[in-house]
Amino acid sequence: MILANPLSQEFGQRTVGFASVFMASLSLILSGFSPSVSFLYFSYSLLGGMCTGVSQGITYMVLPPYFHKKGGQANTLLVAGGPVTQMVLAPFIRYLLEVYSLKGAALIHAAVVLNGLIAVSFFHPVQWHLKPLMSAGSDVSCRVPCLSDEIEESTTREKSRGVKAIWKTLLRVAGRIRSDLKVLRQLRCVILAVTVMITQTTFLNFIMMLPFVAQTTDHSLQDAAGCIALMGVTNLVTRLVVSPLSDCKRFSIRFSIMLGYLLRAIGILVASLASELWQFMASGVVCGLGLGLSLSMFNLAIVQYMGMDNLRPTLGIIGLVAAGGFPILGPLIARHSSDAHTAGVIRDTTNSYLTSLCVMAALDLLSVCLWLLMPAAQARDARTELRPKTSYDATRP
Repeated sequence: MILANPLSQEFGQRTVGFASVFMASLSLILSGFSPSVSFLYFSYSLLGGMCTGVSQGITYMVLPPYFHKKGGQANTLLVAGGPVTQMVLAPFIRYLLEVYSLKGAALIHAAVVLNGLIAVSFFHPVQWHLKPLMSAGSDVSCRVPCLSDEIEESTTREKSRGVKAIWKTLLRVAGRIRSDLKVLRQLRCVILAVTVMITQTTFLNFIMMLPFVAQTTDHSLQDAAGCIALMGVTNLVTRLVVSPLSDCKRFSIRFSIMLGYLLRAIGILVASLASELWQFMASGVVCGLGLGLSLSMFNLAIVQYMGMDNLRPTLGIIGLVAAGGFPILGPLIARHSSDAHTAGVIRDTTNSYLTSLCVMAALDLLSVCLWLLMPAAQARDARTELRPKTSYDATRP
């Protein structure tokens, strides 16, 4: 996701979006015909992960500039995509694997992903759709700045070609990445990035660990799959209800996120103590509520606390921190292998899933505590921005 903003500034959002969707489709095809497991690290993990991150980043960047009002209602459809995919795509791919084997399923799945090209074609800059203004008896189009930027970029590409042009492009992208990293100086961005890293890691590890936890209490994998599906349904319904409510003046995005993280921690603790199927189902419902309350506010929270100008850099930083945190926290909590009873350093050391689940719940509670500090972080950042910058000449007597 850290590459989404620099590449969009260099080539445009739609161009980068087309490339990322096409490469994601190619990633699935290569993975379906993979000659070895080692090749999958490149085709599925590296290539597929990078393309998914870039396309997801662009999606979150496109929507907010269009809506100064009713942003919550517009955000509803955006945040509803995740749980719908979780409920629909998983059984669809399973059916494809049973009927067409791995290669056939990979080809069909890649073709489905290519439909994203149609969606990307509508990723227009907001300036293209602003109404022209009348000034001094002539039409002054609000699209002029955007169009002039595109003309300047195309002219730059025409002046230099070949290896030199590629090198200059890489330097510009690297410079923009370095510029985006400056947003980490603000504590608000640090809190956003760290909490997303923690909660995303705990969520994915909880889903992977839940079937093994259910098996220890003599429940089948089908029962665990039903609990996960129930979590997805609850997540979707909560997102559809909560996101439009964010347009209300009394609605607190911060409270919604904190409540969501708290419910996720409670749901994980319920699963750690569960023995009956209804208890696992209750855990799925509570976690689904927490997911809906927190994840539906992700995009809106960035706009509220960082501002529209910092939306793109903050999305990139969050993606970078989250991607770096998963390989660090993931193996600590849940490392899954062919041995169904092996799940991470904590599970191997304590020989108990209870400890691993309690650690995940504690991490979600840590995220709640970090969000409690958000007003203090805002005040500190405001003082830093208002502090006068003194140069050497200004301090000389």
